Amino acid sequence: MKNIRRIFLSSVLCVATVVSLLAAPNASADLLVSSGGTNSVLRYNETTGAFIDTFVSGGAGPLAFGPDGNLYVGGGTFTGADVRRYNGTTGAFIDAFASLTATGIFSLAFGPDGNLYVGASPAGGLLRFNGTTGALIGTFISGPSPGPGLPHSIAFGPDGNLYAGDVFSDAVLRFNLTTGAFINTFASGSGLDAPLGIAFGPDGNLYVRSTGTNDAVLRYNGTTGAFIDTFVSGGAGYLAFGPDGNLYVSSLGSNAVLRYNGTTGAFIDTFASGGGLNQPFALVFTAPIPEPETYAMMLAGLGLMGFVARRRKQKELV
Repeated sequence: MKNIRRIFLSSVLCVATVVSLLAAPNASADLLVSSGGTNSVLRYNETTGAFIDTFVSGGAGPLAFGPDGNLYVGGGTFTGADVRRYNGTTGAFIDAFASLTATGIFSLAFGPDGNLYVGASPAGGLLRFNGTTGALIGTFISGPSPGPGLPHSIAFGPDGNLYAGDVFSDAVLRFNLTTGAFINTFASGSGLDAPLGIAFGPDGNLYVRSTGTNDAVLRYNGTTGAFIDTFVSGGAGYLAFGPDGNLYVSSLGSNAVLRYNGTTGAFIDTFASGGGLNQPFALVFTAPIPEPETYAMMLAGLGLMGFVARRRKQKELV
């Protein structure tokens, strides 16, 4: 009887652990937005959109949270560029994490391998840095052909590969994350013009911000790359999905962050605009929503724990 009780308590603990992991993304997920006009990163309340504070002063560019929980900001001048690291809780400057001979950084993201991938000008392509030390590993993808010439956005798909929005080819290109080899032109056409922002949504599909002749957010099948629909028309900028599952986009025209229903694409509201926000572009949540496969892994783990508990109970009763 004691063994059965112990098994039951262990199962309850396992369930509580997984449930807490599933709930964790909603615990604290302030919105951070690069404000180019004020050269700063501003912070907003995740629920109300109210301005909280200037999280980072003297730096605005592509944003990414690292495996260490800190914020990484890309920037550049005519003489060089770097990726700066800031405390992910306080915004305090830590160090210049990675330096490169470039005049600007268009995109940066940490991959599933823990390394940092950076799209920079003028050479194009992507550079890879050690995600712990900041040391340059090498040129991961050479530009501009097979691309990406100007990768303004990077995303990692459910298939484990790297996706880059290339403004030269008006397409989203897919590369093998292990070798850097070009796989295919994953998404193009259907009005896609100079993609500046890409993200995989909670539904596993790919969302792409199109600019130029077609200012919209286009949705493509996350497995095949087939065009699905125009998810948001007009006023779209860099994008991110929030912990609430909705889509947030930066709008240069209104100097604000707009919120859209993550399922239907319907406009909800002007979510954030205070604090002197000017020329907003990159945005990131401090606790971003997990990718679909992350939830799947958690649920699979829960099923496995239940199976093990049942087997142990059967053995005790024999």
